[in-house]
Formats: sequence, structure tokens, C-alpha cells
Amino acid sequence: MPNTPSSSRPPETHSLSAPCASEEELRRLIERAAADPAIDLLLAAAGGLVAVLNNQRQVLAVNRAWLARLGVADPAAALGLRPGEVLGCVHAHDHPGGCGAGPACVSCGAAIAMLAAGEAREPAERDCALTVERDGRREDLCLRARAVPILVEGSPVLLLFLDDVTADRRRAALERAFLHDLRNALAALLGAVEELEIDRPPAQAALAREVRTLARRLAREIEVHQALSVERGDLSRRRGALVRLDRVVAELADAAAHHPAARDRRLRLPAMPPRVELRTESVLLQRVLSNMLVNALEATPPGGEVRLEVSVDNGTVVFSIWNAGVIPAAVVPRVFQRHFSTKEGLGRGQGTWVMKLLGETHLGGRVDFTTSETDGTVFRLTLPLDGPARPEEFAPPAGNLY
Repeated sequence: MPNTPSSSRPPETHSLSAPCASEEELRRLIERAAADPAIDLLLAAAGGLVAVLNNQRQVLAVNRAWLARLGVADPAAALGLRPGEVLGCVHAHDHPGGCGAGPACVSCGAAIAMLAAGEAREPAERDCALTVERDGRREDLCLRARAVPILVEGSPVLLLFLDDVTADRRRAALERAFLHDLRNALAALLGAVEELEIDRPPAQAALAREVRTLARRLAREIEVHQALSVERGDLSRRRGALVRLDRVVAELADAAAHHPAARDRRLRLPAMPPRVELRTESVLLQRVLSNMLVNALEATPPGGEVRLEVSVDNGTVVFSIWNAGVIPAAVVPRVFQRHFSTKEGLGRGQGTWVMKLLGETHLGGRVDFTTSETDGTVFRLTLPLDGPARPEEFAPPAGNLY
């Protein structure tokens, strides 16, 4: 028998209306939902959590993914209940009216989405922060709730889709906290390095300056990363700044000199880098070129050589990085494919993809390569000297970079 509350008079509520459907009406709607082939197909095909609700937000049908997530073996146990009661929300019984009627339900994303969808008769979507209790243990979840009103044989019902985004939100929160702490540590490091430069022998002072340059670059990398990690960041309002090509080459060479991949390998630089100015976002430029250079060094055996060349022609600059290695034919079509890597381990397959993304989407240039037995492998970044034709080319694409 479907679950119905025993209270005969609707109590005062804080959010959504509390009265439930009568047992007869609820049973009729449940049978109708069970006999509807479209609903049956939807529940079978859905990969996330999906429930069909009546106007009183009681469950008429639910898919197996929802039940499996909750450890519920019998579907009938969920019928007639409200979503928070099925999920085990700790606030589901704060009010005699049940889920949706208590004071905490006023700020519940799922309740707001259901209310908005029911009133406007159009889909509504909200984030839902939820604390559930199962077997005496509490767990904080973040769900993306989407309520969609439909008609089943003339009767209005709600489809409630719940997507568990807890891991994504937790990862984003940890990333924000990590970057905040990292910036604080960098500020302290920069202060310490500046003190090291005072009254030091020339060699030590020069090394301190290199550390300071790298620390400042890392601080700027963090700022850029934070802008790229959201749908719209500061980069959407910048066209970059003017930087000299010879200084770009010098900074790249200084950073590479201390990289483990450069050990026992030679890096040949342009004899006379062009003293030409380029309008660009310098941190992103260094990030693209550093990835290219480190990849070339890693592909070069000890004693081998990597070459960096810079050429300017017809208002564009081309950075070329060569090594004698050859990319296998089976790998060539996948070089810029995200998540693809010839190396084992989690998090691989990002470097060349990021080069392509930053070089083309954000810097407004072109990233390509050639590889052959006779000529080795050359990765190129081609950029307009005057910067992107449209400032919005610096804007990050929708979604998260990582």
C-alpha cells in the first residue's frame, strides 16, 4: 500500500503545501504511471536518479538507479513518499507535514525547483545541498535538481531528475582552498627571496632573482587558472600586454634550465631572438611553450639536442620546437585528444590538449606539428603580433578547464 501520512488536518507549513493525495487518488496515479510505456522507457534509460511525482510531490514511480543509490530493494517502499523522505534527508521529518513543509525546506534547492516548475509549468533547475542519514551515519551531498512538468493521460505530474555532483563540488572547494593557501605561501616566498638578494655575492643574488621570477610567474599562473576555471573570468576582459620576443625566449630558457627533463640534454636557442613586441597574455604563452619544450626534452635521449626557433613574418610570429624523435603513426591522430596519453597513470593526456586549447581558444593562434623519420618532430605555435582579432578570444570556453 502506498505511504500516506496519518494526520487528518494539514498542519501549517513553512515552504510547500503539505496535504497528500488520498489513498485512492495516489493508488490510481501510481497504477497509471506504471502502465505508461513512455515513463517506463524513461526510467529504464535514465542513468541518474529519476522519479515521477504527483502535484503533492509524492513518488509515483522511481528508477532503479535511485533505489540502488539508496540501497532500497523494494520499489514499493518509496511509492507515496516525498523525495526527501526517500533520500533520508535529516530535515524530512522536522514538520508533521513531512518533506517540503519544514523551515529548512524554504532554502532546499529541490523544493524550490519543484515549486517553480509546478507554478510556471516549465522546467526548473537548482542546486540542492542535502544531509542524509543512513544506518546511523550522516553524509553531506550536493545534488543538481531538475523538475520537469508533464502530462500523463491528462493528469499533471513532475519528473524529478537528481544528478549527484558532490564529488565535483567537493573537488572545486578543495581547489579553491588549495589555491588560496598556495598564494599565501608564495607571498611569503617572494618576501624571503627579496631579502636573499640583499648584500649577496653576484652568483647568489642572480639565483635569488631567478627564484623570484619563477615565484611571480607561478603566482600569475594561479590567477590565470582561477580565471580559466570558471565560465567567465578576468581573461574575458583582457587583450594581453606587449611583451618582447627576446625576453619570452630568455624566460623560457631560464625555466627549462632547472627542469629535470633538461638534464644531460642540450637546448639550442636562437642566436639573436627578434627584438619585436607581441601583444599576448604572457603567462598563457609561457605555459604553451613550456609544455612544448618539456615534451621535446622528454622525447630526447641523454646527450641529444632540442632546438627552439622564432621567426616573424607578415604580422605573425612562429615559435618552433624541434627534437629528433618521431611520433608513431598510430599516435599522430590523437596527439591533441584530451585524456589520451602514451604514459600510464591518472591525470595524463592533458599537456598537448592544454597547448591546443590555450594557444588557439585563448591566445587566438594556431598550434600544429609535423613528424617524420627524416625531419624529426616540430611543434609550432603561430600568433598574430597584434593579438587576437577579437578580445573575446581570450575568454575561456563554457565550463571548467579541468
